[in-house]
Amino acid sequence: MMSNGTSSVLNSEQDLASIPMAGGGLSRLAIARLQSAGVPVAPLLKRVGLTPEVIAEPEERLSVRSQVALLDEAAIALKDDRLGFTLALDFDPRELGLLYYVMASSQTLGDALKRVARYSQITNEPSWSDIKRETGSLST
Repeated sequence: MMSNGTSSVLNSEQDLASIPMAGGGLSRLAIARLQSAGVPVAPLLKRVGLTPEVIAEPEERLSVRSQVALLDEAAIALKDDRLGFTLALDFDPRELGLLYYVMASSQTLGDALKRVARYSQITNEPSWSDIKRETGSLST
């Protein structure tokens, strides 16, 4: 880790191109929550390197790094250290689209987690999900 908090691994343009991307759904939920709380979002988006246009386009993918930074900034602005849970309270899981049906069609929680891991491998890069069944438990 470098003194400015960045990894020395990501120093070249080629390395920066390898940063994983995500759908950005959680970021868009956080922006909606910020807006409903009356928090100005433009300065926050600028701090994390995003634009209102990118957030407004649901098909636009975001770097995982910018999504994490946005969620951190949103939690601070909303004074909510459990922002993920707060967002989940008002969220209709059917808004996840296919991912919801992948989970809902499962007979058990273990099956749902396995399917989510497989779905994540297909839709997000790189895959970080690996579900292993151990005696009496599931581990990631």
